[in-house]
Amino acid sequence: PLDQLIQSHNDERQPHGHADELAALVADVAATGRPRHLREFRHDSPGQEPNWWSATLRRIDTESWGQVVVTLAVDTTDQVRARHLLEERERWNVALRQQIAAVPGQNLVFSLQQVADALVPALQADVAAIRLLGADAKLHLVAASGLRPSEIRRLALDPITIRRLETMSRGAPPTAFGSLGLHWVEVRWLEAGGERVGILTIGARSKRRPPENDLTLLDAAAAQLGNALEKIERSPQFLRSRSLEVARVN
Repeated sequence: PLDQLIQSHNDERQPHGHADELAALVADVAATGRPRHLREFRHDSPGQEPNWWSATLRRIDTESWGQVVVTLAVDTTDQVRARHLLEERERWNVALRQQIAAVPGQNLVFSLQQVADALVPALQADVAAIRLLGADAKLHLVAASGLRPSEIRRLALDPITIRRLETMSRGAPPTAFGSLGLHWVEVRWLEAGGERVGILTIGARSKRRPPENDLTLLDAAAAQLGNALEKIERSPQFLRSRSLEVARVN
């Protein structure tokens, strides 16, 4: 009964939008007796991460209190965060595919830099680099993301041979890549028309290895990028000029 107040609580810090939504739902269930379900609502607490809940409301008759509305709420914070993360990862993956599809475009250095920038969030890596294989059998840096400008300049001015790449890959980080502070790297060859045209490299400064899903995405990105680069000129002079442009930009 309204004249018998058992307990009251009012938290002025809580946003009124979600509280009003839940209060209106309680009032509706109390008036109509129709069970309702609030699939998802957010609760904010000062200085803390938001919590997400799912709630079911039902009116029942009790001997002691008469008609009451019972609310069963389930904390779905972890599931909501996981869903948001998956949605964000999918947006990154779509952005990566779009950037690769835009290669070579009008400016090879710019378009490949966009790909390198998109690789880092899509694959949860710290660094990404793209080298193209020239007719001189050397791999020339044409894009890099996540490295310091001085590191990018140094790599751009230092084309590497396939043999040197194999030596670096066999050496376990941080020995082979200690100067870049990387704990692990993944290298994928870029192929077009059955011919190797370059390499795609990602790495991280943490020891957390990429999961299989990310490696599968890396394989797919390398295959798509290789096809996009099939008609790219790969003379030593052309690739050297692209590397020098990267060095100047950094």
